[in-house]
Amino acid sequence: MADIVQTFRTNFIEARFTSLVAVIGVLAMRLLLFYLHGIPDVAVSDTGFLWQYMAPFFANPIASFAGGTVSVFVIAALISNLNSRFSLIRLRTNLPFAVPLFLFSLHPYFLAMTPDYIAVALLLTAMHSLVKSYQQPDTQFNSFRSAILIGTAGLFQLYALLLLPIWWRGEIAMRGLQPKSFFTSVFGVFLLYLSVFSVYFLLDDVQGFLNPFLGFVQFSLPDIYYLTPFEWAGVLSVFLFFAIYILLIFNISIRVKVLTFTISKFVIAIIVLFFIFHVIYWRNTMFFFLTNIALIAYLIAYYHSIATSRVHVFWAYGMMLLLLAYYFLNSFIFNAPP
Repeated sequence: MADIVQTFRTNFIEARFTSLVAVIGVLAMRLLLFYLHGIPDVAVSDTGFLWQYMAPFFANPIASFAGGTVSVFVIAALISNLNSRFSLIRLRTNLPFAVPLFLFSLHPYFLAMTPDYIAVALLLTAMHSLVKSYQQPDTQFNSFRSAILIGTAGLFQLYALLLLPIWWRGEIAMRGLQPKSFFTSVFGVFLLYLSVFSVYFLLDDVQGFLNPFLGFVQFSLPDIYYLTPFEWAGVLSVFLFFAIYILLIFNISIRVKVLTFTISKFVIAIIVLFFIFHVIYWRNTMFFFLTNIALIAYLIAYYHSIATSRVHVFWAYGMMLLLLAYYFLNSFIFNAPP
């Protein structure tokens, strides 16, 4: 292995204090954004049942900043735990914890506490149950638990329920088709929302239960003719960023163990599907985009943790510099206070 690759692994991937440095650096980045811009005016669509009761606790900018920051750390910890618990990346690495922290600290939008963070954390928790069921003969409990977690994510952001069809496809990839597990997961979601409906029925507010579901038919396709050159540049940059790492993962997938390959394919499938949903519900929610950031963070960590050539290392350094440049542009130019 070339010296530059070994240096990269020693100082970034396997270093004992990488996680600590990442925590300190990310806190500094978020505090600087908060100092310069405060909490952005985030419009949260009313597409859930529980957030309306929690939102007043985060009305204060400091409380919102604290909640958003804690949520980002929870998401990073869940991704890191998913990797360490199931040994998805066989080499020792700190990147599954550091990368999502970094990506979720590049723009002022990520400072605010929103129901999307709670929904993303619940979906990542559900993924633990999905991976745990790999090649297990009896997986009804894991299917039920995943369904309850996804359903609970839907109570904060109802669009999370759109994940269910591809989730069932992921369960098939994990262990083969098991009808009992499928019906168990359907029953879990049905039972949860039947309970919610019962509450609204007792309160004589059935329409209040139905209102969030109307969001599924309220499409908001982007009007591409009115996008500014900067907006076009941003859209294309994000698309290329995701597309490049998806292609890179495909190129190295043949050299990994079956579980890692299966999870990578599943993650890529969710990213592609959620990109489509993000376009369909462009102005309604940022939930799909935030979920994709968490998932692409895993793919980035996976790709750079197995760096074996100078190209891997130079690509990592180059991408890090580009993202830092994006952070400073957001801090001092694009989102400069008036």
